[in-house]
Amino acid sequence: MASQSEEDYICPVCCEIFKTPVFLSCSHSVCKECLHQFWRTKGTQECPVCRRRSSKDDPPVNLVLKNLCESFLKERNEVRSSGSEEICSLHSEKLKLFCQEDKQPVCVVCVNSQNHDNHKFRPIDEVVSSYKEELNTALKTLQRKLKHNETMKGEFEETVEIIKSQAEHTERQIKQQFEKLHQFLRDEEEATITALREEEEQKKQMMKEKLEEINRHISALSHSIRDTEEMMNTSDVCFLKKFPVSMERVQISSQSDPQTPPGALIHVPRYLGNLSFRVWKKMQDIVQNMSERRLVLLGRTGAGKSAAGNTILGQKEFKSDLCMDSVTSECSERHATVSGRSVSVVDTPGLFDTQMTHEEIMMEIAKSVYLSSPGPHAFLIVFPVNMRFTEHEQQIPQIIEMMFGQEVLKYSIILFTYGDLLKQKNIEEHINENIKFRHLVQQCGGRYHVFNNEDENNREQNIDLLQKIDTMIEQNDGYYSNQMYEDAHRFRQLEEERRKREEEKRKQEVEKKIQEETERLMNEQLQRMREEMEAKQREEEERKLQEEKQRQEENERLMKEQLQRMREEMEAKQREEEEIKLQEEKQRQEENERLMKEQLQRMREEMEAKQREEEEIKLQEEKQRQEETERLMKENEQKIREEMEAKQRSELERVKVERQREEEVRKQQEEKQRREDMERVRKEIEKRIRVEMEVKKKEEEQRKQQEEKQRQEESERLMKEKEQIIRKEMEAKQRSELERVKVERQREEEVRKQQEEKQRREEMERVRKEIEKKVRADLEEQMKKENMSNTKRDPGIAKFVKEYEQELNLSASAVNKSSHTGYGAIIGDVIGGAVGLLAGPAGAAAGAAAGAATGAVMNAFR
Repeated sequence: MASQSEEDYICPVCCEIFKTPVFLSCSHSVCKECLHQFWRTKGTQECPVCRRRSSKDDPPVNLVLKNLCESFLKERNEVRSSGSEEICSLHSEKLKLFCQEDKQPVCVVCVNSQNHDNHKFRPIDEVVSSYKEELNTALKTLQRKLKHNETMKGEFEETVEIIKSQAEHTERQIKQQFEKLHQFLRDEEEATITALREEEEQKKQMMKEKLEEINRHISALSHSIRDTEEMMNTSDVCFLKKFPVSMERVQISSQSDPQTPPGALIHVPRYLGNLSFRVWKKMQDIVQNMSERRLVLLGRTGAGKSAAGNTILGQKEFKSDLCMDSVTSECSERHATVSGRSVSVVDTPGLFDTQMTHEEIMMEIAKSVYLSSPGPHAFLIVFPVNMRFTEHEQQIPQIIEMMFGQEVLKYSIILFTYGDLLKQKNIEEHINENIKFRHLVQQCGGRYHVFNNEDENNREQNIDLLQKIDTMIEQNDGYYSNQMYEDAHRFRQLEEERRKREEEKRKQEVEKKIQEETERLMNEQLQRMREEMEAKQREEEERKLQEEKQRQEENERLMKEQLQRMREEMEAKQREEEEIKLQEEKQRQEENERLMKEQLQRMREEMEAKQREEEEIKLQEEKQRQEETERLMKENEQKIREEMEAKQRSELERVKVERQREEEVRKQQEEKQRREDMERVRKEIEKRIRVEMEVKKKEEEQRKQQEEKQRQEESERLMKEKEQIIRKEMEAKQRSELERVKVERQREEEVRKQQEEKQRREEMERVRKEIEKKVRADLEEQMKKENMSNTKRDPGIAKFVKEYEQELNLSASAVNKSSHTGYGAIIGDVIGGAVGLLAGPAGAAAGAAAGAATGAVMNAFR
């Protein structure tokens, strides 16, 4: 009853007494802690017993069951605590001692009993104390283990949260990276389309100017033609007076004809040629350069740019001296690995250098962008901490903006050198002391960093600088590209061009007035020339018409002669090609016939040789089997005879002894009985010999059948392999021939096709008859030779030969009936059947397949 009650209070998950049981919607009860652990493991809120989903996130506590469990535990503990007062079941005495051998409590009487003879005993109190100490030691171990597990549980939960946070952060970064790649592709698409549209506008503008120019020419020519025609209709005296001027105008108007300018069309390969590869290559360069950081140092002479570059690279790469004169006269680039990342630094000449002109400094600094191709990630504007912020320092940002554009400050960080001079002073306080200096830092997005050039081993300052640069890159979505520099340079050029255009426009207005006056005078002159040229133009046109007519007649005559020669050459060439094709076709047919005959001859010889070998092997095995059977029969007969003789001798001796003791009548009866026994024994021996011979005969027949089956399978396998090889060769040849014939047929004329078809039919009919005749003769001769032997050896073979002979006759009649279609297939069946018959039943399938392949080739020639 107690055990049954305890089972009622056991949790189905932890298999222990319920601890804070909760009541689920499916009526099952589970420990609250077990339920939450089960839900966390499974990831779904379902019952651990029936797997039904719970409708409550926080099930209520089953107070009734909880109280019952507490009462049960209390009663069980009381029963266990009262166990020390139990008495011995054998002697009804208190259990005061403990047997160390049997490991159980005993009473005083049990000590002297036979069951505990020579056993050691100790008082229960001492044993309980020692056992409690052992249990406490084990309990402390379990408690430490529990504490460690709880600690690990907390760490695991923290790890789960960290993993979740890492996954979310990594997912955001992945999305950001892919968004950058997508943005890059969109930017590339927009840039390519923009370049295409710019070129389109340029080409259209150029053609528009050409159209305006040619319209002016057309208008001038129309005026000249009209004036010349009017002049030619005037009187002779007027015509002669105006003729020189008109002639001059006509000659001026007939100068070089306008042509389509080169490069008028859009150069499409420039945009589509290797577009995918160019974009992929550019993207690859960007991905490869994502971990690389390219930095450019800018600042005036003596600011400590070279020393800062050495500190960033962690090694002395740039020449650096503590002086106010410029050490760097040209841009130089150095590389190093900083904190596992590739970092390249470009050192530039100092601004306001007295040893170089302003233009030389600007040109040299501009090279820094190309040295850090495809563009620097950050411009480090270097200022010493102890500098005086003079007018020159105020001009540095303006000069940088002028060189690299207004966007350059988004990619800039103020780098303070000689940070060791600050001592106890804070850098923020130092910046706030000067309003202009604070404004400069704000222009750079509030980004600044302090370097202690004396402490080059301090890698933390490098790591902090790179982290600030990474943050700036994320904000800017990339680096300062060469395209930005080119855009800034182009903007400066556009401003310069705009100024030049305004000056040019003013000059053009003056020139336009002069040109209008000149055109007016020219028009008057042209009017006079037009009138003089009209008469001369009419005469020139008549002369040109006459010459054109003569040229056309000459061209027509030459074209007719050329066409006649080409027609004759084509006819001659066509006749030669037809003769060559006929010759090649004839040679191919002869070669195919020769190959087919050789293949059939080889197959027939191989089959005959193999058949002869198999017959010889069978005869030899049959002879050996007969000899072995005769030997065994002789040995059995000899053995039986000896046994009979021995038995007979013993029997005779026994009978002789008995005859001496028995009467004559008894002797006769025994003699009769002995004869009967001898007859019975003889019959039994003969029966046993007969049974043994039948068993051996059956075993021999089974062995023969097995060997015959193995030989047939081996023969079939060989024939299939050979058939496969032949089929592949013939199919390959067939495909090549079919392709060649298909190409040739497309080029031949319909009449020639019909003639060649007729010739092929006649040739195939002749070949069919010859092959049929030869195969029939070979089959009849072979069947005559092997008919009797095959029939005697295997009745199935004779039946197969008879059936296949009927099929051969049917195939021959089918060949005679089908004189127009299927020659190749029918001939292939006849050849395959013949080869299969010569090879025996085992090779019939292989022969049929080989014949089918041969027929397919012949059908292809048809």
